Amino acid sequence: MKNILLLAVILVLWVMPGMQVSAVTKEEILAQSGADSIEVDEQTRSFLESQSISFTDPQSVLTLSPKELLCSMWNTFRSQCTAPLRLFFTLALVVVCAVLTSGLGDTISERGLSDAYGFLVVMATVSVLLTPMEQCFSLVSETMESGSRFMLCFAPVLSSILAAGGCVVSASVYQVAVFSLAELAVQLSRLYLLPLLRILLALAVMDAVHPDLSFGSIIRGIRQAAQWGLGLMMAVFVGLQTVQGVVSASADTVATKATKFMLSSCVPVVGGAVSDAYTTLRGSVGVLRSGIGSVGMIALGAMVLPPLILLGLYRLAVLAAGTLAELSGVRSLSKLLHSLEQVLSLALGMLCTFVFLLLLTTAIVLIAGGTA
Repeated sequence: MKNILLLAVILVLWVMPGMQVSAVTKEEILAQSGADSIEVDEQTRSFLESQSISFTDPQSVLTLSPKELLCSMWNTFRSQCTAPLRLFFTLALVVVCAVLTSGLGDTISERGLSDAYGFLVVMATVSVLLTPMEQCFSLVSETMESGSRFMLCFAPVLSSILAAGGCVVSASVYQVAVFSLAELAVQLSRLYLLPLLRILLALAVMDAVHPDLSFGSIIRGIRQAAQWGLGLMMAVFVGLQTVQGVVSASADTVATKATKFMLSSCVPVVGGAVSDAYTTLRGSVGVLRSGIGSVGMIALGAMVLPPLILLGLYRLAVLAAGTLAELSGVRSLSKLLHSLEQVLSLALGMLCTFVFLLLLTTAIVLIAGGTA
């Protein structure tokens, strides 16, 4: 009876028409993921083109050399130096003029008008600083929003590649995390960040104008509270992403092993070959995943690097001018500039935290996906 059944199976397989098996290549996966539709700004696109890097060719990231990258960063630094240097020399000129007219201030103080003199000195400094400070505040908000828009375009692409490679759970966790972080950044920048920075700017001006009022401690307290809040948010978010990354990688590993077992056991005759082909496909998709993830991280870094450098240079310029005013004995300007330096420090810290969380989230999912 067994021989008859075996003979029948052989005859059926012999007379069955050949079935065409279509294997999906990594080029097709890349084309279907929508990598060519990722939008970046003109400056980031110019950087990627200058380094011969593109989302449609993820392996092009291997051609990036440290020397060329450092040269690009140096050129970006040089291009951002002009405005902060101009601001520093302008503030230094204001400090020198305040020192030269200090004798006039003493004369005026004898007439009981020293407060008016200090007010004029502070207002002259504020007129110099108002436009750069507003530019810095707007730059932080715009950078956070543009980074969020980029990640909202990039996350579905990387998630689809992760899912195609068998990391379905990791893909869903990553997409939810990026969407939540991007939405949080947009809401914070629009509703809280800009108003808070402008309020701190007004408090810094009032602190310098009115000697009897002291808002410096309030500014320092808000800055420290914001730093503690950012640190706590970063710790919670990173810890959550790490735990979810480990768990999702374990779930994807179990699903992958189960799929390979079913292919090798349930597919007659060629089950082992199909299982090996599936392993090979996952390996090629893993290369694609790493390439796309690396290009996305480089693009995000190129997008936020100029604003970070500009904010850092503005902070250094204000800090240097405040130190010069303190050494020159111009107390009102020293208080104003040191308070504004703390405001710029807070803005820079918020932007750095946002960028770090996005980069770390992508790195975690790439590492976790590689272990699945």
